[in-house]
Amino acid sequence: AISAAYRSPPLLLRGLGPALGVQLVQTALLFGVYDYLRNLFGPVQAGAMTGLALAPATCLLESLKCRAQVSSASGNLGLFATALRCGVGNAAFFGTYDVIGPVLGGAAAGGAAAGVAYWTVALPLDRIKSIQQVDGVSFLNALTRASWVGWSATMLRAIPMSAVCFQSAFFVNSWINKNNS
Repeated sequence: AISAAYRSPPLLLRGLGPALGVQLVQTALLFGVYDYLRNLFGPVQAGAMTGLALAPATCLLESLKCRAQVSSASGNLGLFATALRCGVGNAAFFGTYDVIGPVLGGAAAGGAAAGVAYWTVALPLDRIKSIQQVDGVSFLNALTRASWVGWSATMLRAIPMSAVCFQSAFFVNSWINKNNS
């Protein structure tokens, strides 16, 4: 099933193009929607609402990514798990960034901490989503197989990725604000 797709480097890279495309679209939408909602609510609430609002698009895009990686992926399953993952994960992501970022002294360090928080709470839900999309099983069936398997490998990707994400968002926002003044 899922773990079989990661047994060799060529298979690990399979679907990299769609994965990067998904990440680009998700990140642009994520920070745009979050910035808007943060002006109305606190960071944790805005993060959760952003995740829930983007869950349908995220589920579709990640289903395409799964299909590129595993030929049997199903796009009709995983929306509930995706909504939970995005809601809970983004609440942890943006809440951690707002609290820890200033303490750590910068967007990149705060972003790295935010990435750890996101994937620590979201990894079992992401695994449920992937099991549903790849194996075509129900949420409850996938729930019995969910765990934090792969947490350390996920952190190796999440820490630098989240640091770059927040540093890039900080840079773009600074540039926009500078040019609008």
